Amino acid sequence: MATRRGEGPRRSAAMPISRGPGARLRNDPAGAYDPRMAAELAEQRAARRPTPEQSSITAAKRAHWSRIKHRMTPLVFAHYGNLCWLCQRVEGTTVDHVLALSKGGSVDDLANLRPCCSTCNYARGDRDPEVFRATLRAKFPQSKPSRNWFG
Repeated sequence: MATRRGEGPRRSAAMPISRGPGARLRNDPAGAYDPRMAAELAEQRAARRPTPEQSSITAAKRAHWSRIKHRMTPLVFAHYGNLCWLCQRVEGTTVDHVLALSKGGSVDDLANLRPCCSTCNYARGDRDPEVFRATLRAKFPQSKPSRNWFG
């Protein structure tokens, strides 16, 4: 089936024409796009997005933390020790907020600050500490030795 220069491939009657925004996605079969479902998902994403007021408060807290973290970090390590409070395996190199700044946590309260290794601190984000510890337990289970070497 030859085409002339400048023309696209000819479509035969058997080739389906994809319609709708979702029909062009690789994992979405043609015709499976549902506009009501897409609108509902868009509403859910919009509900999770912070309001401008919340964003400005969080930005102000982060700016305040960047100004005082060089004073608070030695106090946190002196008060709580150097062990990471999330994984309890390595020495902490950063300071983590127990209640994240984006969730309303205080910036300069020593009760809201803990020593943390950088891996756990960045992986946790603003998740709840118990939820993050559960993912750590799933990733690094406490395994027992296969043989009894000492008895």
